[in-house]
Amino acid sequence: MVDTGVEALHPDLKDNLNLDLSWNYLNQTKDPTPTGAHGTSCAGIIAARGWNNEGVRGVAPFTQLVGLNPFSTGYDNDFQDALARPYVDISSNSWGPSSWSLEPFGDLEYIEQGIETGRGGKGIVYVFAAGNDGFNANASSNVHSSRYTITVAAVDAVGGKTTYSNYGSNILISAPGGEIPNIMTTYLPGSDEYPSIKNYADNTDGNYTDDFDGTSSAAPMVSGVAALMLQANRNLTYRDVKYIIATTARKTDLTHSGWTNSIGVTSVHEFNPYYGFGVINADAAVKKAKGFTTLSEEIEIKTEKSEYIALTDVGTEAFSMDINDSIAIEHVDLQLMLAHTNIGDIEIELESPRGTISKLAFCRDISGYFYCTGDWKYYSYSGYKFGSVRHLDENSVGTWKLRIKDLRSNSWGTLSHWSLQIFGH
Repeated sequence: MVDTGVEALHPDLKDNLNLDLSWNYLNQTKDPTPTGAHGTSCAGIIAARGWNNEGVRGVAPFTQLVGLNPFSTGYDNDFQDALARPYVDISSNSWGPSSWSLEPFGDLEYIEQGIETGRGGKGIVYVFAAGNDGFNANASSNVHSSRYTITVAAVDAVGGKTTYSNYGSNILISAPGGEIPNIMTTYLPGSDEYPSIKNYADNTDGNYTDDFDGTSSAAPMVSGVAALMLQANRNLTYRDVKYIIATTARKTDLTHSGWTNSIGVTSVHEFNPYYGFGVINADAAVKKAKGFTTLSEEIEIKTEKSEYIALTDVGTEAFSMDINDSIAIEHVDLQLMLAHTNIGDIEIELESPRGTISKLAFCRDISGYFYCTGDWKYYSYSGYKFGSVRHLDENSVGTWKLRIKDLRSNSWGTLSHWSLQIFGH
């Protein structure tokens, strides 16, 4: 748990909390007890102890928890240490860089370190909450877009889209996140972050809450399922875990139009930018994990084009690139050298040879006001990678199409270079 910390003496957590591996960055001890409740509530969703006559039970009720609280200091080097911490199998992160900011997240290199060296080279499984900026923001940071991470959106109690959950072509999976009713989980007594349920006769200590929500609660559910999968098969790589979670997901909100792309073509696996490949299915994921033969070695295809062009003001520019190498796709990265006087005017789409469209930057006109990817203080997408999981298991061969749309007048931009990186097996 990379968060605010975990209450070491909580009756539902203490038997699963590994104090030898935990660390408190504020006081330099192995006691990760925090001052706020957020990390304790996330921890309960993953690993509240089962069958102990206490309040709740986690998704993986006998897994070992490691509490790391870099939020206690806020120092970059503490976050870096927590993300690359040795002896950790799964890194659960109910936080992330702002969905509005395209600034590179410096700690991505430490995630790469965990991928390369963690779990004996099989890679730490990194789970990140998609964020809670709501209807007007996709999960656009470079951590959320990285092929190394599992980005988790949230659904409500009936499996529908929540009002707060971010979306995008980089959402791998969704999980319950609350929204009337919210999630019941462990709580830090005395905290006032959100209500405890001290009014319940059997919880006079205030150790539990029934009011936890957000993608913060969805992400640890996926982390718990990942723990069950690794219990079933310790040989799974981080890529295997992502692949199994995506291909065993349960489709939800069946009538939602997002399950097909804008030209009516269905992906190899059905996908929706609000739900990813669907809601996490623990039973199916564990069953598939048990006998899963690990994916073959990762193959990377990279191709690029330099073509300087002035973008049409209120119009669409289309570009194409041919890929001759054949792999089964796991992840696609698009990188642009694109400058614009108002980057918030720009929408970006990538279409695969199959016809599946990844919408990577987009604006929504709501009551005459534009909500767009990114932060208006930036005038360029240069150096930023847009990531998509939407093309999972498609064949890479063929013509890939890039469309850049300028949606509003009186702004100008140029494209000078673009590149595709396709990862698969």
